[in-house]
Amino acid sequence: MAKNVWIGNSRWPSGRNLGEFAKDVFRIENCKTDKEKALAFYEWLIRIMMRGPNFTVPDGFGTYSRSFDTMGMFASFGCFECTGWGWVGAEALQSAGLKARRVVGQNDGHTIYEVFYDDNWHAFDAFQAWYFLNDSKEVA
Repeated sequence: MAKNVWIGNSRWPSGRNLGEFAKDVFRIENCKTDKEKALAFYEWLIRIMMRGPNFTVPDGFGTYSRSFDTMGMFASFGCFECTGWGWVGAEALQSAGLKARRVVGQNDGHTIYEVFYDDNWHAFDAFQAWYFLNDSKEVA
């Protein structure tokens, strides 16, 4: 029996881990700058993830708790609410070498991720599929 076999192709990002997925997105989209990487990753993330409920996992007490396994959400389930999207985005980009963080709104708890490039933080909301452009047509 074969062990440690990985099947993939050059036209689809690796699902082995979050960092490899992001790096493959950069390769496929021929990204050179951190800005290009952030925008390409955002487009791939909203293309492959589905909006949906928090998945639950057995918590060992005969009940279920929300799953916060970002790789499981990303590779297996494909669904999550904004919290998971913020985690997946930030962790994948950090694992691929970009400076990224998850941001949670104070009043409503809505979660987005931000990427640092061109000397500023830039906000991406992959769950609601938006980002704002400023007057210079840059991601705000």
